[in-house]
Amino acid sequence: MRDKSRMYLLSVASLFYTIGVGTCLAALPLVVSSVGGGGLEVSAVIGIWAMVNLVSSLPAGMLSDKIGPRRSASISLALRLPLGILFYAGGSIIIYLIGRAIDGVLEALIWTGFTGSMAKAYPSRRLPALGMILGVQLLGLSIGPAISSFLTNLYGPRAPFLVFSTVSMISAALAYISLKGLPSTGGGKIFAATLLNEVKNPLTMNYILLFIMIGVYESSLTSFSPELVTGMGLEIALAGFLLSLYYISNLVGQFSLRFVHKLVENRIFPLAAYAITSATFMASRMTRSGIPFMGFIAFSGIFNGLTFSRNQSRLCGRFKELESTAMGLGNMGWAIGYTFGASIYAAALNDLMDVSEWMGFLIMVMLIIAISLSLIERK
Repeated sequence: MRDKSRMYLLSVASLFYTIGVGTCLAALPLVVSSVGGGGLEVSAVIGIWAMVNLVSSLPAGMLSDKIGPRRSASISLALRLPLGILFYAGGSIIIYLIGRAIDGVLEALIWTGFTGSMAKAYPSRRLPALGMILGVQLLGLSIGPAISSFLTNLYGPRAPFLVFSTVSMISAALAYISLKGLPSTGGGKIFAATLLNEVKNPLTMNYILLFIMIGVYESSLTSFSPELVTGMGLEIALAGFLLSLYYISNLVGQFSLRFVHKLVENRIFPLAAYAITSATFMASRMTRSGIPFMGFIAFSGIFNGLTFSRNQSRLCGRFKELESTAMGLGNMGWAIGYTFGASIYAAALNDLMDVSEWMGFLIMVMLIIAISLSLIERK
């Protein structure tokens, strides 16, 4: 298959996949409530996915490299057809807990298969290729909830699960076509040897630390956006706008990689990015104004997105022929931060600093890691 055709088909497959994800996520709280679930049960159904995805990300990447992304991603997407029907017909909390746990494994296989195959197919253009597929996935996650709301108003809260199944099958067909010809490694000792060597490498450790911190930042922003806006003297209704601003900025950053990938590849980029973000945070604290604070959120969205793609690209370069494994390792780091980050603040640091100070502290930590990274990459 021609390179451009593969890239576009895989991007469309990713778009349909994440539309399904967004549609499902928006419908789940309403459906779980309809079968007698309260806030705790809704949180458990949402949260079990994160826990399972965390522990399965690295094994999923290794499996994708072993059997090939065409099999791992296409089969996992096809299995979401009966999963969507299960969600549609489910009548108890346990059904949704089991279903979400299964989906956590399937999504780990799909994500590592898609992103790993993009990195594998375009080694000389890896960073802009990753920017395209990650940007498309963010777009799908933005579209899905809107579709879910529309269908819920017309046909009830279970209708979006039929869309979840349908778009997953479309994505499976497109993935099967677009991933044809990409090789597998066949497995063996190469996995263990490469992993053991790389996780001990200071450069790899710095990449993983940044993934973890981005996950902590995003979980904190999602969990505490109402406190953030009220703490800056803004209306609580702007909490949703704050999240939209962050993810739209992230989306812009991903799609811009086609034009700025050489700049982003520079070893100074993460240092400069988090220095700029730290400066906007300081300005927002000094002025107590909403405009610098919105600038801080926008810069953090752009630079977290660009740094995420840069780190994934660099990890893929270190894991020769094991690109999906590299993707799984990076996603595992992000998932660790996302799963535990907000809870750490709420349980241990809530009395020591307010939420905006916590967010600024996280950016400062990222700046320190970026300084370390630039020094190591210089060697």
